[in-house]
Amino acid sequence: MKNILIVIFLAAGMINAASGQNKPEFAAKMLTGIVAGGSGQYPEVHAVTGLRYKGWFGGVGTGFDWYYLNSVPLYASLSRSFLHKGKHSFMLLGDGGYNFSRNSDPLLDIYATDVVTRGGLYYNAGLGWKLGLGKANSGFLLQLGYSYKQVIQRVSYNYPCFSPPCLPNTEKNDYRFKRLSLRIGWDF
Repeated sequence: MKNILIVIFLAAGMINAASGQNKPEFAAKMLTGIVAGGSGQYPEVHAVTGLRYKGWFGGVGTGFDWYYLNSVPLYASLSRSFLHKGKHSFMLLGDGGYNFSRNSDPLLDIYATDVVTRGGLYYNAGLGWKLGLGKANSGFLLQLGYSYKQVIQRVSYNYPCFSPPCLPNTEKNDYRFKRLSLRIGWDF
């Protein structure tokens, strides 16, 4: 998967002509969308800030991901615009970082005594389209991608027992969610 992304980003760099920007400029993206996978469809929101230079955008992003178990991803973001037609363009995008998990359901059932949830790897890769509107580089964004989110959860249970000592049962779940992501947003 890494090799495919590297080839895609290099190909985009060779395809795109110089965009006329001579110095880096501050840019931000606000996105909202839906992630869908084997556990259903859930909303997500993201904010990314960084620098734009000659068709490239690099920055740092965070957001909220409500897919199955709530989490807050923190990631580096890189994208490359290509096939410019006026203010409109397509883009290749990739995000990678860590997914901070939130204990959203502290008691899973009446016998759960302890719930510890921690995050893991987060990444998103895909294609986007920008409809340039207004001044400078502002515009409407539409993105479709493949997203991965890891959450590790340990739950301890104390079930009723009839012959002491009664030891808790511990269950460890390593969730690895593979989903499709559809986002809309604004680039300014």
